[in-house]
Amino acid sequence: MMQRTRVAIFGGGIAALTAAFELTEQDPEQTRYDIAIYTLGWRLGGKCLVGRDAHRDCRALEHGLHVWAGFYDNSFDLVQRLYARLGRPNDEWREKFEGLNHFTAMELVDGVWKPWLLSARPNARDPGIDGNGGFAPVTLLRTLLTWVEESFLNSPLAQFLEPNAQVSMHREIAAVMGVPHDVVFPTPLSAIAALLDRSAAEPAKIEAGDRDRLVGAFRRQVTSAVGAAPDGDEARRFDILYDLAGGLIQGLLSADVLSSGFDAIDDLEWSAWMKQNGCRQDSLESAIVRGCYDYVFGYVKGIREVSAGVGTLALLRLLLTHKGSIFYTLREPMADFLFAPLYKYLCGRKVKFNFFHRLDALHLSSDGSRIERVALSRQVDLKDPRAEYEPLIDVPGRDFKSWPIHPDYSQIKNGHLLEGHDLESAWTDWAGTNNEVTLRLRSPDVQGSAIDTFDIAILGTGFGGLHSICHELRDFYPDTWGRCLDEVKTTQTLAVQLWLNKETAQLGWHDPGTVLVGFGDERRDWSHSPLQSWQDNTPLLAAEYAGGGRIARSLAYFVGVFPDAEVIPPPSPYPQFPKAEIERAKAAIVPWMNRQLPVLWPNARDACGSGFNWGLLQAPPGTAGAARLDAQYVRVNINPWERYVLSTPGSLRSRLWPDGTGVSNLFLAGDWVRTGLDAGCIEAAVMSGRATARAITGGSMSIPGFGNSGRIPIPVTLLPVVSLLKQLKAGAAGGVGSMEGYCVTIWRDSDAVQRLLPAGLALDPPLGLGPEASSRRRHPIVFLFSRQKNVRPGFVPIGGMRYHEVIELIPFVKQNSINAPSGGPFNYMPHLFLDEIAPVWIGVNLYGFNKRLARITSRDGSFQVQCDLGEIGTDLSERGLPGQAANPRFSRLKSVRRLLEHPLISLTTSGAFVYSHLDFRFDSATFQGAYGQVGLGAPFDPEPCPTGTLDIPSIVDEDFGAFRFQTNWHLSVPLSAGIEPASVVPPDLQAFAATLLSRRRP
Repeated sequence: MMQRTRVAIFGGGIAALTAAFELTEQDPEQTRYDIAIYTLGWRLGGKCLVGRDAHRDCRALEHGLHVWAGFYDNSFDLVQRLYARLGRPNDEWREKFEGLNHFTAMELVDGVWKPWLLSARPNARDPGIDGNGGFAPVTLLRTLLTWVEESFLNSPLAQFLEPNAQVSMHREIAAVMGVPHDVVFPTPLSAIAALLDRSAAEPAKIEAGDRDRLVGAFRRQVTSAVGAAPDGDEARRFDILYDLAGGLIQGLLSADVLSSGFDAIDDLEWSAWMKQNGCRQDSLESAIVRGCYDYVFGYVKGIREVSAGVGTLALLRLLLTHKGSIFYTLREPMADFLFAPLYKYLCGRKVKFNFFHRLDALHLSSDGSRIERVALSRQVDLKDPRAEYEPLIDVPGRDFKSWPIHPDYSQIKNGHLLEGHDLESAWTDWAGTNNEVTLRLRSPDVQGSAIDTFDIAILGTGFGGLHSICHELRDFYPDTWGRCLDEVKTTQTLAVQLWLNKETAQLGWHDPGTVLVGFGDERRDWSHSPLQSWQDNTPLLAAEYAGGGRIARSLAYFVGVFPDAEVIPPPSPYPQFPKAEIERAKAAIVPWMNRQLPVLWPNARDACGSGFNWGLLQAPPGTAGAARLDAQYVRVNINPWERYVLSTPGSLRSRLWPDGTGVSNLFLAGDWVRTGLDAGCIEAAVMSGRATARAITGGSMSIPGFGNSGRIPIPVTLLPVVSLLKQLKAGAAGGVGSMEGYCVTIWRDSDAVQRLLPAGLALDPPLGLGPEASSRRRHPIVFLFSRQKNVRPGFVPIGGMRYHEVIELIPFVKQNSINAPSGGPFNYMPHLFLDEIAPVWIGVNLYGFNKRLARITSRDGSFQVQCDLGEIGTDLSERGLPGQAANPRFSRLKSVRRLLEHPLISLTTSGAFVYSHLDFRFDSATFQGAYGQVGLGAPFDPEPCPTGTLDIPSIVDEDFGAFRFQTNWHLSVPLSAGIEPASVVPPDLQAFAATLLSRRRP
């Protein structure tokens, strides 16, 4: 029996817990994984944490305001499957949510605040994973066109469409579409949809001029109707909505977005992009746009900073792909309905929780290929060292358990001394046990499951704390980890909970279940509007316990951005800093409540009519005025781990994929990880945890929304405009590893090279690569002689394989079939030789690679290959100093990289072509010039020289010369036909591959 893979998960948020849950889902017999979770402090939750205050009605004190969007497919699915595993009734999960089909944005019109109620029509779909969905730009664009046109034609504006304006519109449409004038489209949006259908069938690209004329015609149609309608808020608001819709449509119709997905506009700020697409300034300053920024805390130092790509995708998914309702409010805090039952379930699946463990650092091996040590600090010792900490408490008068606001001191050694210290604070002065804990990578010869070892590490902590934890990764991988840590931005947030002794309607607000945004003036200093969003969370009072006292009648949550202090001290024993930040927040909140709360709640004014009636807040007897705020809950989220992750322009390329660490045994989980949603929300966190588990296990797991949203939901044989390479790069990892070796390029007669290709493939002459290529009579062949190590196929739980590999590669080939994808050119490998059976079997059966077993020996630049087809030998030496690709010494690398960076095409044993992408990650690789001799004969060299020995120059001296390289590579899963890569490997193949790979070489 194989020993279980020991997985160490660092972090207690939903991303880390999702990863653990999905690992157990793929290991029902508990024979594959031994999982341990290490988390700071005494509770789980991350940025969703909750603490019950036993001294104040068991109030649930939360990190902030939480509303689930109707497109959170993966998050709802997690709750549904968790409840099913716990044996709960089928529909019990529904009792935790309340569908909300509207929200409010606050307008500031001529100095007066006005609520703008926006509604979204519900549908009959259940939230969760249902197998439907398409998030490519063209798919969302078609839905948007229908949605906007139906909205416009059913709005009051439609009755004010003037006949003459309509005739003029039809003429313009006819001119663009090339149809008779009597062909009628209700609006230019129908014409755009028809143009999309036409371009997909021919296929022809939509001309920018046609796009602009049709969108412009729709804008003029709206303007004409608004001009004829009576003045007032209704017409003005419709004008704003359709102006914004026009900007979205025009932007989505751009060639870049349609061909490359939303990533193509990641460098642009959302408002600037919308302005480029014709939106008016008043529309971009409207309440609905300000509300969108408030929803994602999308400001850096008071300036809007949201990526156009991420922002547009998230907005379209919210509006167009929600299931049931656009929003779901919570009837219970997440700590109660999600984190507590998830904790209990995982405990039942033998997942070990190590509370009170602060993650200090990840330490790399000397070659940077794996995590060898993990440094932690144990914050407390338990009274009973053999016992596990019991974190949950009973809620009086209720039939569920929850998390306390502070640890259970009775379980902790010298626990009474801990009172008053915050173990979750980066500035706590609790000395702790001063007990350093070191986890070490388990050696291949170690049997069993030593508690201080691990095989795989999952980093699931908040992003803000990674700068110190990942300093070695930053130094070793500056182009990936360094860029990620530098360019992904975060912000502090502020949260306030108010318990009031009057119902919300009595306060003067008559919309039950309110979710409100946009209640802030961007032109003013932060302190003028510290809280911009409000949710009426009165239903959560049902989970509190008054204990004979007076229960509140309403509960209000407010949140906003909390600007950084001028000087933020590094983590250190300095508890005065968080206390000072609370006071800084209150200094802004008190005048804001006096000034702004009576705007929301007209009946909340004091007797003088000059401010807020503080007596409405529940507080102990004898507490008066603003001092009653101290009996509420004010939270400043300033700890590094709890800062909100932003989606700023240009930062998408710096995010790391869950399996894209460059380190063979390190995976990532968190809303800062690249998923395809790439925004700070529970859905992105859950997606990352699922993706990490899928990468480790190779299990059958659909993750809606994961990957590059530019993927078109049709077979690859029908991709006329989308680069297949981008499709493949978006796929899951089929394998990762490190390779060190030599690259040699030779040029041969094109007809001779063609004979190395199978039927159905032909050379695609590479113009622009130099005189030999430009002649069209010569074609390159590339040989890679490499030593592979730490190779881990994506569906095998642990790697560490070492072997030799020699690759012969023909770049620039194409398929002859007229139905072939236009995503090429491709690279084809006529010969691959390895000296290890497992990767040979996997490559042949899953990828269609022409892999063969061979005897391969090597020493430095000398390789000897002996196989049934013949022999290959090299005698290569280094020339010059090593360096990275950006070094001027390696300027000639650019041409060779053009040969290597195309998608691979191969032929499976069933006769089908499959596609994959081998990413050499040359941007972070190390290079060195090489020269010498290579011995080649037939069939490897289609034009062998008489002596069989070739003199090979160095790339330092000549184009396409030889070089030595060392890099970490990533191989995508194979893609055949359809929208998803063939990432789901059947269980029998998984087991066989795992068995093969369990034989590790020294």
